[in-house]
Order: sequence, then structure tokens, then C-alpha cells
Amino acid sequence: MPSQGDKSTRRPAGTLVGGRTTRLVGGAVRLRPPRGFVGRAQVEGGSEGTRAFDVGEAPVVPPGLMGDTSLFQPVTLPGTRAFAAGPAAIELDASRAARRQVTPDSPLTVTLDTSSTRSFADLGAGLLAVLHDGSAFFPVGRSDSPDQVQVEWLPDPPASDPEVGTSTVGRIAKLYLYQVMGRPEPTLGLYHARFMSSGSASGPDESGERVVTLPEGEVRYRAVAPDELGPGQRIALLVHGFGSSTDGMLAELATVFSKYGVHYDHVLTFDYETVRSGVRDAGTQLADALRDLGFGPQDGHYLDVFAHSMGTLVTRYMVEIAGGRRFVDRVFLAGPPNYGTGLANLKGALLWLVTLGLNLTGSSLPAMIAGWALKLFDKTTVSLDDLTPSSTIVHDLRNTARTGEVLYHALAGTNELAGPTPGGWAWLARQVMRGADAALDTFFQDQNDLLINVQSMTSLETVYPGDLWRAKVVPCHHFAYFSHPESVDQLGRWLAGQ
Repeated sequence: MPSQGDKSTRRPAGTLVGGRTTRLVGGAVRLRPPRGFVGRAQVEGGSEGTRAFDVGEAPVVPPGLMGDTSLFQPVTLPGTRAFAAGPAAIELDASRAARRQVTPDSPLTVTLDTSSTRSFADLGAGLLAVLHDGSAFFPVGRSDSPDQVQVEWLPDPPASDPEVGTSTVGRIAKLYLYQVMGRPEPTLGLYHARFMSSGSASGPDESGERVVTLPEGEVRYRAVAPDELGPGQRIALLVHGFGSSTDGMLAELATVFSKYGVHYDHVLTFDYETVRSGVRDAGTQLADALRDLGFGPQDGHYLDVFAHSMGTLVTRYMVEIAGGRRFVDRVFLAGPPNYGTGLANLKGALLWLVTLGLNLTGSSLPAMIAGWALKLFDKTTVSLDDLTPSSTIVHDLRNTARTGEVLYHALAGTNELAGPTPGGWAWLARQVMRGADAALDTFFQDQNDLLINVQSMTSLETVYPGDLWRAKVVPCHHFAYFSHPESVDQLGRWLAGQ
């Protein structure tokens, strides 16, 4: 029974037996675990005062989903009291052995009766299943169906939890379901963009603008013509990372530009397909698009490029191989995998990326999580192959760096944010990428931003011309380069020429 002051509402528990369907809340929720699974489940709902777990209070909304209600809506189950803070929870009580029975080939299937389930007036494009173990959030299931999701894995309980006995404290985890309302697909290519903060986002649209609404305001895109870019003008170009887009990146950089008094006459953005196309194709397309706008030797423009993650390799390819060195003036690289990342070699690397997305905050994270949930990303993407240390792209760029002609600035993060679990980020990674303990030990023994180690990010200092290379190690994770105070301060000083 809930403790006094706990406003949660629990419905009678049901026994889960592999291969059989268990109905909860009058059949509105049906759970069918795989063979070999034994456990219990019950539905809990509540108000904003609900305590998640008896061991303490916890948010019911993953940090990576906070603030963007346009992409995710919580599923509120019937028979519970709806609350704005998040969805009702399905409490799962299962041992480690039972959890290990849940795999992509033998999933735990959750089916919702949409005729009786609340919040289905406007069905989403799919479902996201998130498990919370009291400390961390795990992406355990996804579906492009609005009423059924297959949970494909479950994290182990903490090692100290009992496998046998009357107590189940610690073995209980909560399963939250979110409707994925869609994922706004960026218009691919090179565009003119401007950011309007929430206080000024009511201004008139320019002709042909495409508007992307964010919690911070609006990003407005339109086509750009060569005759717009006059001699002597300062131009910023933004290139995003894997599974992302430039809208959130621009929202963050617009704040940086304003804070440090940096003015650009034009802001251009390059959005590219990051799943089925690799760095080589994107870098070539970017170079061609810039030349089509009139960029070239002696063009009179001053061009700064800001790139993040995979986008740094796209930018380097454009500059070093596709001819961009003739018209790019400065490049700012945030989290550049110059020598690749060993995590890209591991099975489960994409799942780790999404797990980080749920447990961290960053403007690019909701769209990335939605793309994974709707199965828009393939686990064997061409672009992830390009990020491995042994990839042809990494090898080619290592060689071309020796003849660099453009001033590079690199921000390399050393994550100092405590992990959401007692075992830290390394324990969390081992849960997601099982069987890769040796590789993960090697990765986490080095300084890293949770996706790329510092050695890879700063490696060009040994090959790139010294007078054209600037690097700074900053205490931030991979998704905070344009928002973390120390990282932003360093960027501001570079922009001022310091």
C-alpha cells in the first residue's frame, strides 16, 4: 500500500508468465512476455506529487524529452488520475534471469486498447517505451504503431538486489510509454536561417520561410540566392551531427553570438542525410552547394564554419579534400572524432547514443530520440561506419591534415557530470552494450565526452600545421558544447580573435 502522503494510485498486480497474455486495467493494457519469463506487473498513475519508488522522488520525464511537447506525449492509462508531469507507469517486478529472457527475437509485447486509453484522441506516429530503474532511463522499445510496442531488452537490476526471497525492493522498474508524434524532417541542403527567441517569434515571416518551433523560439529557413551574399560580408555556416538537424544548434549558437557581440550578416545551415549517406557524400555536396552560391578564391566573403560531432568530419572533408580551403576562413569543431571513436565499432552503439539522449539535456536530443523510436535509423548505418577509427574517411583526413591551410579551433569535452547510477556512466554503458566490457574499460579509462575520447578530438595537434591549430579541453559532455558555460566562454574568446 502506498505510504502516507504518496499520491500514486496502484491497480491490482498481475502475474506475468512467458507465452501468456496478462490483462491490466480491465484489458486496456495487455502484456505478453516471452517464454521463460516470470514476474509481476501493475499499473501506477498519479499526480505531480507522485513519488516514483519508495526509495525517493524521481522525475517521470527523461531529461532528454523535457521541454519539447511537440514530439512526445505521455500515454495516460485508464483508471488512473491524469497528470501533466508525465505518463502513468507500468511497474515491472522481475529478476535478472527473467529480464535476460527479453530480447529483440523474444520481446515483451505491450498492447494498448486505444478505444479506451486516454490521450489517444490524436494518435501519434508510434510509441517509445522507456524503463526507469530508479536512477537511469533506458530506451527499451520502439514502434511505428500507435497501439503496440515490443520491449526488446531490459537492464539488469543492481547487483545487490536479491534474486530469491520475499523482498522485491530494487527489482521493480517502471515502464513509461510515450506517443511519438512524428519527427520533423529537415529540408536537406544549404539554406539561409534566422533564429527568433520566444519573446520575438511573432514577427512577420519572410517570403517562403519554413518555420521550426522550439522551446526557445523559432528557427526560420528559406532559400538563399548568390546575389544576397555581398563582398565583405561575414557569414556563419552550421553543420550538425548524426541524427540531428541545425535548428537546435542555431538556437544555442544565436545565444552565444548575442552574448559575445558577434555579428554575422548571414547565417547558413547545411542539413544532410546522416543514416544512409556517409561523410564523403555529405562533404562533397556541401562544397558543391557553397560554390554554387559563389564561394571561391577571392570571393570577398568571410566564412566561419561551426560543426558538431559527425558534422566536423563532413566539414573537414569539405575543406581539406573537396576544395573548401580556398574559401573557408575559420572552422570551429565541437567534439570532433578526428581519429574516430572506438564505440562506433560496438554492437549497441546506437542504443548507447539514445540512452545518453534520454539521460542528458541538449537541444538536438528530442529529434534524435524520435528518429530512433520511429525506426528511421538503421543500426548498421554508413555514417556510423565512417566514425570507426579504421574507416577510410578517418585515414584520408589524417593524411590531408598535414597540408592544412585553414585555421581550426577544436573543443574537446571531458564529461564531469556524475552518472545517473551509482556505478556511473561506465556501468550504464555496460548495461546497454553487453559483452563489450574490455572495450568499454579502455574507453572509460581515458578522458572522454561520453562518445569520443579526448585523444581523438585533439589528435590533429601532432599533424596539422601548428600555427593553424587551436584546441581546448572543456568540462562538458558531447551534447553541451554550445551551452556549457566554460565551453561557450572559450568559443566566445576564439570568436573575438583571442
